[in-house]
Amino acid sequence: MKVHKSLTKIFNKIGKKKFLVFSSIIFFILLLNLSIYGYSSPDQDPDEDCHDSGPYDISSDEDDEIEVDRDESFKIDIEGTGPDVIVRFNTESLDNAQFEVEPSNQDIADNSEFDDNDDDDIVEVEFELTAPTEKGTYEILFYVRSPPGNPSGQPYIDYLEFEIIVEEASDDTIVDNTIFNTIFNHYNIYLGLSAIICLSIGTVLAEINYRRFNRSHAIFTALALILTTVNLVFMFWHAVSVFGSWFFSSTVDWLHFTHYITGTLGFGGCIVGFLGGLSGVHHKKAGYLALACWGFNFVFGIIYWGIGLGVFGP
Repeated sequence: MKVHKSLTKIFNKIGKKKFLVFSSIIFFILLLNLSIYGYSSPDQDPDEDCHDSGPYDISSDEDDEIEVDRDESFKIDIEGTGPDVIVRFNTESLDNAQFEVEPSNQDIADNSEFDDNDDDDIVEVEFELTAPTEKGTYEILFYVRSPPGNPSGQPYIDYLEFEIIVEEASDDTIVDNTIFNTIFNHYNIYLGLSAIICLSIGTVLAEINYRRFNRSHAIFTALALILTTVNLVFMFWHAVSVFGSWFFSSTVDWLHFTHYITGTLGFGGCIVGFLGGLSGVHHKKAGYLALACWGFNFVFGIIYWGIGLGVFGP
């Protein structure tokens, strides 16, 4: 009871407006922290401490450093072992997106179409890759994992990295290429976070004093809508590819599906709120819906993107 009274006094002393601003700052700090340290799969942050390999192993007869020409086609044979082992090349891992690869972005299960080994619990896959047209040094990653349903909640994972040197790039080119890839391979995260920040600032200003900060609220809300629209345009063909793979394989990645649904709801809420603002009507609920959906998607995407916890399906 005393604690409750003390907290009430502190809240009244700080004031509702200052409390909202202070809470928003803490929220942004947590989001930034999650964006840096929150990965739980090797798709973005391969780390031996992230997942236990258990009885699963990945290997290749290829050297871990491969030299190729620009736009050259080459092959890498991967072998994965373990109970019902799954082999995968994910375009979201490291520099994987810079290469054209077949097969890619699909789980290659034991005795499936691309498995060249007839024995159980052994998957051998010949990956055909095409190097980027820009010279430089790239890092690509393959991994094996256990099937869904691991009682621990996390899949067993083992991974293998290769350094691909395209036309023996100089040190300067390597540095420039690394910086370029780091920036543009994660544009969706930057755009998404920027949209959330803009919408959050607009929401806080509206809560403090809507009449006084009406113009600023409109500007930040419009920026959030523009940034998200740009993000959607850039991601459109990737989404089409994902939906196409679901259609032809008759399987659905519920992780991605949830991400798409909540993102669409948030985008719709932002449009309703923005159009309402233009007509002079303050749609609070629509703005909160957009902020909640986008905030959830950002944290959800950062932590569980790629294979996630391995409990949402293959």
